[in-house]
Amino acid sequence: MSERSVPASASIEETVRRVVRELPGRDCGLCGFGNCRGFAKAVVAGKALPCGCRQDPGAARRIEKVLQAVQMRRKITRVEQRQSRPADGEGQTAAALQAELEAITKRADALLARIDTRKHQFQSVRTRG
Repeated sequence: MSERSVPASASIEETVRRVVRELPGRDCGLCGFGNCRGFAKAVVAGKALPCGCRQDPGAARRIEKVLQAVQMRRKITRVEQRQSRPADGEGQTAAALQAELEAITKRADALLARIDTRKHQFQSVRTRG
């Protein structure tokens, strides 16, 4: 299932409606689904390929355009959400920032100590062998 064919949950129904509008509406079932709506739901869910409509092979290209537009809208929304978030540290109290800094420093010190230990172990193995 590709990311491009799974829109945000709030817009799934609207995307299904848009895909249905691109289909011939004959509800023939040649696609393997009971009707055009069933096929559209499967395409939006990523369970069917847009080229599955046997009545109108040109529908695949139009459906792809719908799915690409939905994907582009999702990307724009994610960028806008990222831009609206406060920068790291913004809005935090000095005490919270100080506590975070101390925790990071403690982890860094522990890593540096492990590096020194491994370095000495390596040197002692190398001199023996």
